[in-house]
Order: sequence, then structure tokens, then C-alpha cells
Amino acid sequence: MASWDPAVCNQVMPMLLSEPKKLAQPKSAPLVRVDIHRAASSSSVYLDVVSGKSLAAKQEAGAQSSLTGCKAQVDVAELQNMPSQQAPSQTQERLSKLATTLGMQSSVFKRVAPGYYDCAYEQRASQLGTCVEALCKSMVMENTRLNGDESCAERIKYVLVVLQYAGHKLDRSKLTDAVRGLEGNNALGRKQYNMRMVEEETSRRLSGYEHNAVTPLGMTTPMPIIISSSIASLDTIWLGAGEVDLKLGLKVDEFVSGMRKVPGVSSVSFADVVS
Repeated sequence: MASWDPAVCNQVMPMLLSEPKKLAQPKSAPLVRVDIHRAASSSSVYLDVVSGKSLAAKQEAGAQSSLTGCKAQVDVAELQNMPSQQAPSQTQERLSKLATTLGMQSSVFKRVAPGYYDCAYEQRASQLGTCVEALCKSMVMENTRLNGDESCAERIKYVLVVLQYAGHKLDRSKLTDAVRGLEGNNALGRKQYNMRMVEEETSRRLSGYEHNAVTPLGMTTPMPIIISSSIASLDTIWLGAGEVDLKLGLKVDEFVSGMRKVPGVSSVSFADVVS
């Protein structure tokens, strides 16, 4: 259905949620309002659609009553999986400019649905138009045995770890080996390491981003980055992008080369850190 005219359509009709997207810029009736209502004791919601055409008709006739429009019945689960459409936020604009500056020419930002993190990995990948293997997360890890708040030239307290969501679990013992490798001759015995994920508040302070929004790009506190070696064989990955419903996709080689240009990031390397 290319467009709806609520002036002549007042029945309830089932439809796919992809169809209302066509109402965004219909040729014959510019969209004025879409109100979403969930029906009681039902697995469906209703979209009340009011078009500019019906609005003009009522204004011309001098009608004072509220507009009557179409109602479209859609599935709740489908509605939850529909990505929101909005203008680029300040965060997106900032990170997009930074990505361009760092030579990440393949970078693309996409908004995901509000229920994104309630979805299975396959559904998340579908929203982004990618494969499950490309879905990655960024975690700030801390060596709790090291006193002080910041990484120093000799030792590493904080490190950002990038790994895939599906089928891979972070191995803290392997991560310890990777961190000791970065410290080189300054590394101490294994008992002097206890690699743990930082508290949410600490992650927010160090990264500048909320939970599920952490991205290596534009972090408040630059730190070494360790990327799971399983990611090296991928062409493209998807990461958080500073906001919970915003994701960043880019080529792996551009990600690595770009992050190596960031001042304060002492190392960007691949390591076997999963089991």
C-alpha cells in the first residue's frame, strides 16, 4: 500500500509493520500523526494514522471534531524489533567525524530497536544486516591487584577488551597472559594480576559511555586495546556507538589502524583471550 487516506479508510486491517514505514513520505497524503495503542488482552497493537489530506479536508469544511483515521493492527514483537528513525544525535555526529579523521572510511552508524538486547543474537544481526559472528562488545577490564587509578608506562591497570558476543567467553587467565605480554620486562608474577570487569560506574567514568553503549571510539580515558584473535579473520564488525540503541559497523583493518592513531592508546593488538 503506497499511501493511506484516513478520510476514506476507517476500518481495522491487519498488516505487516514494514507497511506503515511507507507512510513516512506518502505521495498523496503527508503523514501528520501515528499514535500507537496496545489493545487490552491482546498480542497486537493498533496504529491510528492521520494524514495531511484528511486534515486539510476537515479544515476546509470547518469541522471541529477530532480527526478519524485508519487503524492498522500489527504484532507487538514486530513493533519492538522496529529500529527507531531519528536525526543523528550529537554523539553520533561526534563519533562519525572522529571515525572519518581516523581513516575509518567504512564506518556506518545504525539505530536499533528499543528491545534490541532482549532479542536473540540472530535477531540482532538481522537488524544490522550482518552475521552473528560480527556482533562484538567492548569491556573495560581492571587488574585489581595494581594500586593507583591510571595505567602507567610500566604497568597496565585498565585495558579495553573487544570480543564477539556469540560462542566466545572471556578467559581471564588468557587475558592475564596478554596483559603481561604488553607489560614486557615490567610484568610481574601471575599472582600480581586479577583481571576483572570494572563496576558500571567506573566503566562510565573511564569510557564516557553508559552500559551497552561502550565503544573504543572517543573514550574519555584512552587505554590499551586487546582484540580477541577470533575477530582477526572477519571483514567487518559491529560495536557499540556511545548510545544504547546506536551501533557502529566498520572493517576490522580500518578499526585497528584507526585506533592506533588515537593519542594515549599505547597498544592495539590481537590476542587469544577466549575459551
